[in-house]
Amino acid sequence: MQNFFIFLTIFTIIFFGIDLIQKFTNHKSKWSRKATHILSGIVVVFFPEFLSSAEIYALTIFFFFFLLVSKWKNILTLHDVSRTTYGELIYPVSIFILNYLFLPNDAYAFKIGILVLAFSDGLAGWVGEKLDYKPIFIFQHKKSIGGSMIFFLSTLLIYSSFFGLSLELVLPIIMVSLALTILEFFVTLGFDNLVIPIVAGLLSKLIFINFNILELI
Repeated sequence: MQNFFIFLTIFTIIFFGIDLIQKFTNHKSKWSRKATHILSGIVVVFFPEFLSSAEIYALTIFFFFFLLVSKWKNILTLHDVSRTTYGELIYPVSIFILNYLFLPNDAYAFKIGILVLAFSDGLAGWVGEKLDYKPIFIFQHKKSIGGSMIFFLSTLLIYSSFFGLSLELVLPIIMVSLALTILEFFVTLGFDNLVIPIVAGLLSKLIFINFNILELI
């Protein structure tokens, strides 16, 4: 239970700390959303080592309702975006589902799903916006080829860090990274926060089973 309150405190600091920084610096809301997105993911990766499945369920439920109230009452500036998105509400839901699907036995799949969500998806939006390389509108939501390239490279690195890049794994990891990149490109309204980590986790488990990998980082 002590670890539960430690993580609760960490997330509270992340949410309100980034919110205060944004209010003082007058940065655009996109900055706070992506910073919260990435930092939260880094923290969530450590859940399997320190929290039980029941504690993870409790934490995600708590923050789902906290973010729901925050969005309704406009408490945090991360909600201040012009486009329609439910990404901040879907984020804890995806962690809840990953917990159900992969913990405690397949912690690697949980971690890969979270890392792809935090870094690949987070950086794709952030860096893609900065580069603005070949922007494309999908269902009135802006995507970019530059962002997709970042997503692909980040995902490739994440899978490689867990599975290595032996000759037999090079092609499967490239294909999985490409499939996730294409999927991310077409999912909008923040539902990439749900679809991407779950599919990433399932694909990592598929690699694990088919290639008889005995030990993971």
